[in-house]
Amino acid sequence: MLNTDKTAEEWKADYEGACKTVAMMHAAAVGEVTGPTRGVVEDVADLRAALLAMRDAGEMLWVVLANVSGGDWTLQTPEWQEAAARWRDAYFAAVRLAPKAVQRG
Repeated sequence: MLNTDKTAEEWKADYEGACKTVAMMHAAAVGEVTGPTRGVVEDVADLRAALLAMRDAGEMLWVVLANVSGGDWTLQTPEWQEAAARWRDAYFAAVRLAPKAVQRG
């Protein structure tokens, strides 16, 4: 319900507070304090699309890596196995940290 008892100063303070909150949310989403590129909502949607594309690329990279030598990593050098295991662990750690909205299944 609209409060019609507010003064002009109170309306202005409410408006400026809302603008500050939206600006802080935008900065948190894009990682810096800057004006929107296309618009606040559009910028966040663009970030989500980029995040989903990176998720899909990372997932495909894992599929390729997991299936090197038909999935038998023992056919690769110990250095390769160690590097692949480090990447695998980092990938799955990142997947666990991802917001539910971008996780699969």
